[in-house]
Amino acid sequence: ELMVEFLNRAMGIALDFQLDRKVLYGATYDFQGILNTGSYATGWATVNFSDTSANLLIALEGMAALYYGGANGTWIFSKSAFDKIVIKIDGNWRPIIDLNKKMFLGYPYIVSNGLKGDTAILGDFTQYGAGTRNILKEVDESLYFDTAQLAARAVTRVCGRPLWAGSVTLDDGEVVWPFVACSQAE
Repeated sequence: ELMVEFLNRAMGIALDFQLDRKVLYGATYDFQGILNTGSYATGWATVNFSDTSANLLIALEGMAALYYGGANGTWIFSKSAFDKIVIKIDGNWRPIIDLNKKMFLGYPYIVSNGLKGDTAILGDFTQYGAGTRNILKEVDESLYFDTAQLAARAVTRVCGRPLWAGSVTLDDGEVVWPFVACSQAE
């Protein structure tokens, strides 16, 4: 029973990793990734992470201005982008990112090793819908009994895409998105 519990947890972690990758980079009929250049719900910004502190902050503020402003917004930075941001200072010689509160420009942030290149995303991930059906996890202790092995299998059908059909134009003419990204993927 302990092995079954371990395998269930391990399969869940592996599935979560695969889903995270699909939510970000998916380009199939069943997944529309946020960082897929064909994503209709992602606004794109130009950010040069090697720029001066002032110019980098202006570019990231511009990125935040494209975001629709939902309270559930979260920044996700690639490790390489974060390493370039964390060393930048503002005009008062203070870091432009708050390492103690884990906040940046009013939103919490996450540093991810799973993002490619210098990438930053500001998005409300409650605005991404995913459906799951026919989840099956099986463990067969008898299949390889004579070799002291355990057979495990998981079958999952999942699809997902942003809930927005595209950008929204506000009364003042400003265009906003549920996800805003910049990417200098290697």
